[in-house]
Amino acid sequence: ATGIDSNITSLSLNTLAGRNLLWQAVTGNLIMQPNRGYIVNSGAPILTLPVKSQFGDRIEIMYDTGTGYTIAQNAGQSIKINNSSSTVGTGGSVASTNYSNMISIVCSVANTKWFAESASGNFKVV
Repeated sequence: ATGIDSNITSLSLNTLAGRNLLWQAVTGNLIMQPNRGYIVNSGAPILTLPVKSQFGDRIEIMYDTGTGYTIAQNAGQSIKINNSSSTVGTGGSVASTNYSNMISIVCSVANTKWFAESASGNFKVV
């Protein structure tokens, strides 16, 4: 299925390990949705975690072109990547630092905690 929004186009694709995510090409800031994949195609968008998420929800982000992306958080949220955890709340974030950075995050505590299941490249964790 395809759909068009001012900042995204959508395409359903099967991903690694048989996961079926709705993929979107990103060209501007957006609030992410659970169980979706995002391909950054331009600019340096801010991708905000969803306010509502359930244990096991997944988000994947790939960086195709542009100048990077930042995963922003809402109140009470955090992201653990490798041995680092972001600051809890709106002051915390995870940002790509290089072309082709990819990350797959999974919700480990409903609405609040996300864990990087896999990451390729270097990320700045605040």
